[in-house]
Amino acid sequence: MKLRSVFFAATASVLLASPAFAGVRSVTGSSTNHNSAGTIFYVSDTAADSDRAYGNWGGTSSNRLENGSGSGTTVSKPVSSVGSHRACVSLNFNPDPCSIWGS
Repeated sequence: MKLRSVFFAATASVLLASPAFAGVRSVTGSSTNHNSAGTIFYVSDTAADSDRAYGNWGGTSSNRLENGSGSGTTVSKPVSSVGSHRACVSLNFNPDPCSIWGS
C-alpha cells in the first residue's frame, strides 16, 4: 500500500509540474501540439530519418512551421490562434503523410 501512495504522489507531482498542452496530432515521424491558450504552436521531429517534420495550423496548409533540427527536437512559433492543426512529414518524390486535422 505504501508503494502505491509513493507512486501516486510522484505521478501527481510530475503531472502538476508539466506545462499544459492540448490536442496532440501525430503521424509517424512528426507530432504537433499547442499550449493551453492556443497561442504557441509546436512541431516535434519524432523519427531518426532524414525527413523534415512540419505542421500546419489554422485549418490551412498555408500556415506551416518546419522542424529541420533533427530527431528528438521541437520547434515553436507564437501565433494568434492555433485552432485546427495537423502533423506532416516532408517526403521527396512522394506525397507527404499527414495526420487528420484537429484542435
